[in-house]
Amino acid sequence: MAQGTYSYDADQIAIDFGAIKIDSGYADGSFLEIEAEGMYFTYVLGTDGSVTRSKTKNKCAKITLKLMQSSYINDALSAVMILDNNAANGAGIAPFMLKDLNGTSLCAGAHCWIEGPPSLEWDRTAKSREWPLFCSDLNIFIGSNPKV
Repeated sequence: MAQGTYSYDADQIAIDFGAIKIDSGYADGSFLEIEAEGMYFTYVLGTDGSVTRSKTKNKCAKITLKLMQSSYINDALSAVMILDNNAANGAGIAPFMLKDLNGTSLCAGAHCWIEGPPSLEWDRTAKSREWPLFCSDLNIFIGSNPKV
C-alpha cells in the first residue's frame, strides 16, 4: 500500500449549473451530494445458474446542493426554478458540472433541473438551504487528489 500525504481543498471544487457559477455560500460541512439513481447494470439468474447481464443505460442522479440562507446563489437558483415552473418546454433545464480543480473527479451532464424549492427554516442563527436537483444524463468520474 502506498503511503503518503495527499491534498484536498474544498475551495478547489468548481460547480456550475447553467450560467450560475456556484463558488461560495456553501453550508458548513457537506455542501454537495451526488447520488446515482440506480446501477449501471442489472442481471437475471437463469434456472441453470447462468447469469445474463443487462446494461440499464440509467445515468440519472440526484444532486443536493447545500447553501447558507445568506448566499446570493439562492437568488439565482430561485429565479431559474420560478422560470422553469412558469414557462413551457424545459426553460430551467441546464448543464451541470462539478470539477475538482486540485484532483481528477468530474461529474457532468447536459440535462439538469431544480426539482423544487428547498425546505425552509428560520432560527436564531443562519440555516442552510438544500436545493434538490436532478440530472438525467450525469457522467461520473470518481477521481483522486495529488500526493504532496
